[in-house]
Amino acid sequence: MPFNVTFSPSDAATAGTRKRTFCFVDETATMVVYAHPDCLTIEPPEDPVLWPGYVRFLRELRNAADELITWVERGPVPSVAEQGE
Repeated sequence: MPFNVTFSPSDAATAGTRKRTFCFVDETATMVVYAHPDCLTIEPPEDPVLWPGYVRFLRELRNAADELITWVERGPVPSVAEQGE
């Protein structure tokens, strides 16, 4: 299930309108990231035989988000110029 995704909410998306929504439509689990007016959906494969790989992907996505949170919470990293001062 390899793929690449780049999701960059437009300048019109504001912090006040960003929200995460989980939707279950027609027995299908679809994760929707909605940043008005932009939207990204992550849908499971149609074949349930492939769902274990989808579950692994979702766990990897969760783990990567946790790592990113840790990195962001560290705060800004000083530039080389700032380190030399």
